[in-house]
Amino acid sequence: METSLAIFLPFLLTGGLIGWWQGVCKRVYAPGPQKKGALGGGWLPAGVVTLSVLFLSFGPQSFLEKYIHPLITAQFATLSITAILAAGVGIKEDKLGIPISTLKHGFIILLIAAYTFILGPTFLGVPFLVDKTITLLIWVVIIRSIFMVDTLDGFAVVHVTAILFGLAFFVKPVNFIVLPTIGAILAFLRFNRPKAILFWGESGRLWLGTILGGLWVTSVGYTPDNAQSATLFILLLPLVLGGLFTLKPWHTRAQNVGLSDGQILFKTAYLYGAIFICTLISFAAKTPLIFIPIGIGILVLVALRVRYLENAK
Repeated sequence: METSLAIFLPFLLTGGLIGWWQGVCKRVYAPGPQKKGALGGGWLPAGVVTLSVLFLSFGPQSFLEKYIHPLITAQFATLSITAILAAGVGIKEDKLGIPISTLKHGFIILLIAAYTFILGPTFLGVPFLVDKTITLLIWVVIIRSIFMVDTLDGFAVVHVTAILFGLAFFVKPVNFIVLPTIGAILAFLRFNRPKAILFWGESGRLWLGTILGGLWVTSVGYTPDNAQSATLFILLLPLVLGGLFTLKPWHTRAQNVGLSDGQILFKTAYLYGAIFICTLISFAAKTPLIFIPIGIGILVLVALRVRYLENAK
């Protein structure tokens, strides 16, 4: 019962407010009198997630404690609200001579660097400074990858939702943080799907990457051993390898071979299905060194297929 409420209440709250939020965004963001085109509206799901996690932090502790310590939930709520404020910083560029986007990224990196020291160890048996350095690097890569995939409407939501469902399945204690995030961003997909009426915007992308990284790091910290911790890397492969470590994001190549935006989103969901099965076997067998290359192999086959169709065309 509690698990269902954790995902459906944020979904209903975001879905119920999103029409009103679109009107707010039109008044704030849209240039010109006609107010047409997509608008940055990522603050709505960010706010709903923060309020949901704050409620779980200070609300019904009796059922929360059997899943995750309330202190972790309170820390995550703090991370979420601080990420919103840091991503939305409004310092004028002409006063400092520094691009506003650079300031935002700098604030976020400082934020997550501080948060990694608040968290317990991510990887068991690893020296403290090495553990914190690796955690910070992974977190930054996740944020950067979100920026790469968000160039296609709804694509970031598909990636983040698939990864979070995997974390909820494999690491039960974090469900009461993961599920409200899933509910809020799925409701946001209503106006963020192709052709988007609302998009995440730079602040929304920074928040989304910060929260995904925080949830992944927290989930890794709750796994019983390093073998299962490493298994969770498999869930990140489509996001990181498909968005960050390629000269051209694979969804751009898929568009070049004639796939519609909707088809790309569905095929990405199918890809995550294969990745999920690979993660499931690896998590049960505790053999990530075998299955991480298998996951990479799946992505390579998809990339080669798209490349072949692109050349044939």
